[in-house]
Amino acid sequence: MIADLELDSDGNVKVAPLVGYRIQPVADMFCFLRLEFAPSDAELKTMTLSHNQLALTPQQCRELSSALLRVADLIEHQSVPERSS
Repeated sequence: MIADLELDSDGNVKVAPLVGYRIQPVADMFCFLRLEFAPSDAELKTMTLSHNQLALTPQQCRELSSALLRVADLIEHQSVPERSS
């Protein structure tokens, strides 16, 4: 597990579900990546979203997309242990 993940007051990893994203290339130099998320369950229910906007170079786009594809493949091919009755 990543050592520097942010934790909540109970010691659980803080997460916010990604509910959307937008990508916009800019002037052949970089792209804007807007990540839209719900910071809490209450905000998810009302779809009151927050967002972060990032600027990525073409190389960062390639590296991020490659890393996401690798982890998606890993997740999809993991075996889930069977529960004993």
